[in-house]
Amino acid sequence: MDQMWLNFLSLLAGLLMMISLSNQSPEYFLIKEFLSWDKAQSVCRTKHVDLATVQTNEDWAALKNLSVDQNFYSMAWTGLYQDTVNWFWSLNDEPLQYQNWAPSMPLNLGLKKECAAINTAGFWINHFCGDNRFFLCIDEQPNATQRVVLERTYITWLEAQKYCRTFYTDLMVIRNQTENDLILGIFNDQMYNIWIGLYRGKWNWSSRENLTDATRLHTQKMTGPQENCVLANYLGAVDDYTCTIRKKRQVVRVQVKASKTTSDATLTALISHKLQHFLNASDVSLTWRKQPGGKIFQKNKTKPRV
Repeated sequence: MDQMWLNFLSLLAGLLMMISLSNQSPEYFLIKEFLSWDKAQSVCRTKHVDLATVQTNEDWAALKNLSVDQNFYSMAWTGLYQDTVNWFWSLNDEPLQYQNWAPSMPLNLGLKKECAAINTAGFWINHFCGDNRFFLCIDEQPNATQRVVLERTYITWLEAQKYCRTFYTDLMVIRNQTENDLILGIFNDQMYNIWIGLYRGKWNWSSRENLTDATRLHTQKMTGPQENCVLANYLGAVDDYTCTIRKKRQVVRVQVKASKTTSDATLTALISHKLQHFLNASDVSLTWRKQPGGKIFQKNKTKPRV
């Protein structure tokens, strides 16, 4: 390891608040207190209207002006959060009413987003949405030849949702026992837990405003376990964090020069040792953030500055 530079990003130091005025652009307020997301929401609703909804270019421009005016360049809570309790159908985000879970289901897998499949007995099982499975689509188009379509391709839940919405109506929705029983006639003994349109982990704004397509795209990239509330900064960067966090948090980006055969484990051990020695503090804990592919380090494709 010949060189190492640390790019210290901003501290988590405040919460972002919004008040909506009739026929006017929202007005943002900044309170520099270390609070959990729930407490921040309570303060915002008591003193103003709600935690901030930030979606449009105009919203981000107003946020940037506020940050520059107050010399604040940290991350702060927004009103975006994930509902990890209630289940919804993919079709129009319809809330779950009828349900036919297998015994002991649904399990709390502790994952970012959970999706449901139906087994050959007609019971529902919740799984990690990244699993590859056959899937069921519902076709409610006027010229549909069959209402329920089984696709025998192994793909993830999100991929199945996109496919069903492209070629049919959506992933399968089951509203009663009769519809549940009808599906069983499609199965055979070789099939196992087929995707239906039921999922848990819907993203919402605290202000109950609808999510834009751009915001939905951002939420699909938020995969941290137990990180269900969202921070943002004036540059438009967003990140999901544990909703209960209320202490100072510092993110460190590390660039290293090492041989191609050096493992992640070796690098993390060396850097952790150096940082702990440098900080010399017993009340500081260090954790590593994995990239979407599961690795901690990734090759830098750009040439370093000389």
